[in-house]
Amino acid sequence: MKYLLVLISGPPRSGKNRLGNDLSGILDADHFALSDALKRMTHAHYGLDPELDVFHFEDRKDSPATEFGGLTPRAAYIHFSESVLKPKHGDDHLGALAKRRIAANRDERRITLLSGIGFEEEAKAVVEVVGADRTLHVELEYPDGSPLSISDSRRPLDLTSEGVRKLTLVGGFGSDLLERLEPHLS
Repeated sequence: MKYLLVLISGPPRSGKNRLGNDLSGILDADHFALSDALKRMTHAHYGLDPELDVFHFEDRKDSPATEFGGLTPRAAYIHFSESVLKPKHGDDHLGALAKRRIAANRDERRITLLSGIGFEEEAKAVVEVVGADRTLHVELEYPDGSPLSISDSRRPLDLTSEGVRKLTLVGGFGSDLLERLEPHLS
């Protein structure tokens, strides 16, 4: 079987990281979330302990936090990404970090799952490592198509012009998930 890269995207609170974690165990795949790297960098930027768990603020991600000068953690992550990280390192910086990890782990695992990718510049950077023919984009959508009141700076990805296959999962992922994914995993 050939190596496969699975990009998982979707709106806030759609289950991107949960899907990546679930699939990593089932498929013996390497999973990592771009948001984890962004959170670590943001925490360092705000002077927080570098060992702080990336999920430390998860239950209050949308409530103002003194650690971020009164911004919500989500707003702090967005601010750092858009106002500090991208101007300094480019729009594809998180993709470049992911690209290095994919290249390093490619021989150890058959599948790499990358969740939380929300910018085409990042996605294109990682797709070029393995090629569009070995990349699957799984896009999560809310059941009714309408977003929650929570928003962030990520946008829906359109990688079809790059030749990347796409699977849309609406309303979560149930017991039929592997059946739906199986045709795309070979």
